[in-house]
Amino acid sequence: MKIEESLQIVNMLHSAYPQDRKATREDLLARAEAYSVALADYDIETVRRAAQHCIATNKWHPTTAELINEVKRAYLSTPGASVTPITTAEPIEDEALDEYLDAFCQWIGFGGEENDDIELPKGVLRYEE
Repeated sequence: MKIEESLQIVNMLHSAYPQDRKATREDLLARAEAYSVALADYDIETVRRAAQHCIATNKWHPTTAELINEVKRAYLSTPGASVTPITTAEPIEDEALDEYLDAFCQWIGFGGEENDDIELPKGVLRYEE
């Protein structure tokens, strides 16, 4: 968010809260600079939605930390771009699939032991009782 955009947010919040009328021009400029630094990674629309939510729900002017939390909430609740599934998958022959599975099992160390056919004693593990 740019400094010009943060000035819009400061103006919106300042106008919405009458108890903030004692803020000086320097206070508002410092607040705008803090917002532009703290919210640099977010777009103006997300910050505007968060500020509107603060106005609708908070009785008092939000602190910078409260505004940041609302911006994070607004950002996470924004639906993302839709994901299109890959529809170009091709079937694999059973022989090739078996080769892939064997290679994977060998890679993770399952089924490649020398004593793989040994009968293990029963009752050692609780679920076997």
